Amino acid sequence: MSTSRRAAATAIALLALALSACAAIPAAAPAAAPPPRLGDVHPAPPKGDVLMQGMVMDKAGTEIQLCHGEMLLSNPPQCRGVPLDGWNWDAVEGEETAADSTFGSYAVTGTYDGEQLTVTADPVLLALFDPMVPEDPTGGVAGTTPDGRLERIAATIRQRMGDAASPRVEDGYVRLEVVWDDGTYQDAADAEFGARVVIVERLMRPVEPVPASSLTAGRLGAERPAPPSGEVTATGILQGKGARVTLCLDAWPDPRPARPCDPIPVTGLDDAGIADPVLTCVSGDYDGSRFHVTSHIPEALCDRAAERPQRSDDLPAGAGPLSEADAAAVLAEIGERLGHELRVSTAANGRVLVTVVWDDGTYQRAADAEFGIGAVVVDSAIWAPDAP
Repeated sequence: MSTSRRAAATAIALLALALSACAAIPAAAPAAAPPPRLGDVHPAPPKGDVLMQGMVMDKAGTEIQLCHGEMLLSNPPQCRGVPLDGWNWDAVEGEETAADSTFGSYAVTGTYDGEQLTVTADPVLLALFDPMVPEDPTGGVAGTTPDGRLERIAATIRQRMGDAASPRVEDGYVRLEVVWDDGTYQDAADAEFGARVVIVERLMRPVEPVPASSLTAGRLGAERPAPPSGEVTATGILQGKGARVTLCLDAWPDPRPARPCDPIPVTGLDDAGIADPVLTCVSGDYDGSRFHVTSHIPEALCDRAAERPQRSDDLPAGAGPLSEADAAAVLAEIGERLGHELRVSTAANGRVLVTVVWDDGTYQRAADAEFGIGAVVVDSAIWAPDAP
């Protein structure tokens, strides 16, 4: 074999060896997809009812909204918010009107489709609603991220999410207020900026259904208390004269919007009527619909007023068994069932506190059986001197 042929054969063999070596090297794995950025992801709408608190704004020529985020404290206020469907001003109290706007602050329960909140239960005036403070995921421990980085992250979020979010730098974190989150925003924030840097705070909270026992015959309101058999006492405003005298239980001379007067008829007073509506202590008989007055004196001079039993004064220390959302649902349910029997109602610290015209223990026993002991506390506006 000539020298040139041997060289050619050698070159071919070396080339084949190189190609086989290249084929043995595994192909590089494709690069992992970057995590989704906050602002590029969107949470799925909640499946059930949610509760949201805020100012309801009804400006002529625009849709009714439940405000969130920054608010301009003009008269009327100016804000942005979630559109409300099914809102009825006739079903609420405590609203104000200025210029071409009607507004008021409420706790609103409804269904949310990602854009619009549809009202499904009677709203609760915020003056009567004492929400439980949601648990802080930071445990009250300040963050360690430098403020400069936090400000840059907050600016980035504002640029991406616009009116859908309200970020603020606080206690070493970016607190990000959003209307709703099922964990999607929080997961994206953790993946992009690191854990415990951005804390997502949702304004809407899921509402657990009222217990199924409310559909049974033993539910609160299904059985009315028997009228008292002896003398009873109450405080309120007497007004009118003759056959038209009425008693506004637990009312004051300047009834507040949060405590409207739903008076009960009164008998036993002469035709002279009541000269000045003042807070009065009345005693007499109550038949379940009318109060027959046998005596009345100014409340300030009434020794019996101090003897009034108040179950709400004897509550154990600490929060009650209801979540904020559960309390709102129970409060709305009780209001619908008891109607004019209900004088005052509020949700506070894990409990629902209500005052009815009269209770001999019937309402309280039903509430304990339906919602659990300590969940609903029933006080009676009319009481017997020897009531427990």
